[in-house]
Amino acid sequence: CWPTLPVRLDGLCSSPESARQGGSPVWFLPPPGTVFQPDPDSKKWCELAACSRDELSQQEVGFHGARMLNCQPLSWENMNTEQQNKLATAFQNSCSTNTGG
Repeated sequence: CWPTLPVRLDGLCSSPESARQGGSPVWFLPPPGTVFQPDPDSKKWCELAACSRDELSQQEVGFHGARMLNCQPLSWENMNTEQQNKLATAFQNSCSTNTGG
């Protein structure tokens, strides 16, 4: 169960601030294996969708345009320290190179 629906903030898809209450350090990411992407019928909302096969095979994480990807298979809690560091680095890199959507 995912307790919140994604929203568009400054044109980018993310979890709403209320998701922070869950306590996860990656509260803003979609569940593993999924992506938040703009809902074509709404300027305010985003939708949750499955990652593509290519995104999963590359384990893409972070912002890609207006989309936010978490296309790797593990929850933060099930990762070891090295995996957590790789996820954090991938996300940080996406923030510095993303041009928005």
